[in-house]
Amino acid sequence: MLNRYSIAWRMTILVLLGAGLILGSISAYSNWVARSLINGELEGQAKFVANSVAGRINAVEQSVTGATTRMASAIGANPSMSDSERETMLRNALMWKDDIYGAAVVPYTAKSDSTGKCVVSYVHRVGGKLITSQVTLSTSPKDLQDRFSTVMKTGRPDWYKPYFGQGLNKTLMVTCACPIYVGKEHKFWGVVESDVSLDWLRSLLLKLPLGKSGYAFLVSSDGTYIAHPVKKYVGVKKIADVAVETNRQDLAELAGRIPAKKSGFSVMRTGISDRDSGLALSPVRSTGWTVGVMLPLETLMQPIVKLDRADVGIGITGFAVLLLIALLIARSISMPIRHLDAVTRTLSTGNLENPLPVVDGNDEVAHLSHSFEAMRRDLKTQIEKLRVTTEAKQRIETEIHIARDIQMSLVPSKFPAYPNRHDFDLFAILDPAREVGGDFYNFSLIDSDHLSLVIGDVAGKGIPGAMFMAVTVTLLKALTTQACDPAEVLRKLNEEICEQNDSNMFATIFFGVLCLSTGELSYANAGHNPPFIFNARDGVSEIPRAKGPAVGISPMSAYKAGALTMQTGDTLFLYTDGVTEAANAGNELFGVSRTKRILSDFEHESTSDLLLDLRKQVLAYSYGAEQSDDITMLAVKYLGEM
Repeated sequence: MLNRYSIAWRMTILVLLGAGLILGSISAYSNWVARSLINGELEGQAKFVANSVAGRINAVEQSVTGATTRMASAIGANPSMSDSERETMLRNALMWKDDIYGAAVVPYTAKSDSTGKCVVSYVHRVGGKLITSQVTLSTSPKDLQDRFSTVMKTGRPDWYKPYFGQGLNKTLMVTCACPIYVGKEHKFWGVVESDVSLDWLRSLLLKLPLGKSGYAFLVSSDGTYIAHPVKKYVGVKKIADVAVETNRQDLAELAGRIPAKKSGFSVMRTGISDRDSGLALSPVRSTGWTVGVMLPLETLMQPIVKLDRADVGIGITGFAVLLLIALLIARSISMPIRHLDAVTRTLSTGNLENPLPVVDGNDEVAHLSHSFEAMRRDLKTQIEKLRVTTEAKQRIETEIHIARDIQMSLVPSKFPAYPNRHDFDLFAILDPAREVGGDFYNFSLIDSDHLSLVIGDVAGKGIPGAMFMAVTVTLLKALTTQACDPAEVLRKLNEEICEQNDSNMFATIFFGVLCLSTGELSYANAGHNPPFIFNARDGVSEIPRAKGPAVGISPMSAYKAGALTMQTGDTLFLYTDGVTEAANAGNELFGVSRTKRILSDFEHESTSDLLLDLRKQVLAYSYGAEQSDDITMLAVKYLGEM
């Protein structure tokens, strides 16, 4: 895709991509580390605030519990204390403990009036002063059970559930009850109750530095809200109730964690701003309450957001500067290349006369310019050499075509050669290779009863081979008219060739004469492949060998004659090694065995069908490989006298 752009832009883009990848990776890692640290800070801060509030509540409650316990111990030590003495004791306790809103002594044996209620003295604060009020309490068995059951069972101070006080502007209150025991029998006498207003607690939670959307809340042991920014929840709603109303699964899970009275930290969405926040829980051991602190993640993430924005701004500015620098560097490199490109375009038009401009310096571009100039000079020289070579090659190819035409003109190519003769069927093929070869064949009627057959292969290619073949064929034609003895013909041919064979070339030749009236074949072989004879009766076989060397080797060479009698229907097959040595792409030869197998399967009536089919199979076998030698075949089928 970048190949569509110039080098300068590609260099600039790659530099920016590399720098962006590195800076982006560093920024992403820094952001991840910062967020991890902030998450840890969020958890630590939330836990710290929750534990601090819980500790503050614990301190107040322990102080109130201690004062209430001391009053209960004083009454237990002196159960005959008068009402005025008890009131004085209560007043002294409230003077010393500002956390206590009011206190009362409730005897277990208090007598009820006609309405089933009793009246006790209640010392409490009003407008900064301590006053004593007479408070009516129910003495019904159920109310007494609710008031005394827990402290009687445990024998320890107990905190009642938070409630809204009557006649006190509906102030949320909580009461600490401490049991009074008298005598050696440790008999339960009653309780001292100290009321604590929770307004201070709500004020404390609201003043905590928890951000705009952060808040703290306090719930009782059963999950009832004691303090919460939403006033309608306080003293009325439980966490489980709010979870059902708002269909919040995370609140339902939180409601299940409250009874466990365990501290912890988790991330959930707040019920007020509906934003992800960190929730820290811390239990108040003395009362069984739980303090929860919600810190919004976005509050702590604001520095990260600001840092990210600053990074983006700095990054954009830095990328702009880097882009400018990269462009300047890239242009300093690409401009000489562009100039060189513009000048070298003239080379494509074939104009090699104009020299290339010289680029100063010792850098790669200067070296490239010098190399192009050297290439221009060398190319000019090579083109001139190529022109000369091409002209010479064209002359040679012209000569080769002429030589090939000579080669093909020296062999019979018109078939049927003797359309009026019905005592034999003859056909021949010569497929020259790319280079001019030395294969040849010939046949002629010496007289009306004798047919000469010749096939040969000159050892050599090109024009020398073609010329040697032409001489050989010409001499053979001349000698064939003078004698019909094949061995004698080859002997004379060898003498003639050896007399003027300065190039020491030679040729293998098979020469035979077929008597058409008797079927007798006399022949001689000058080092050539023995022909095959085949028929439907006996199959395919080589004719008996007649030994003799190739012509052109020695003027003293002698040749032996061979003879056989062909029966009606017999076919004589002559060939050169271009047939059996045809190779495929794997350099495997066609072979003699495959040739004999094809001949044995021959079912055609004519020799032309035989040779054309065999040539087709040879070419199919060697498909994909270049033909390295001439493919020459001659076949004659003896039909007898007709």
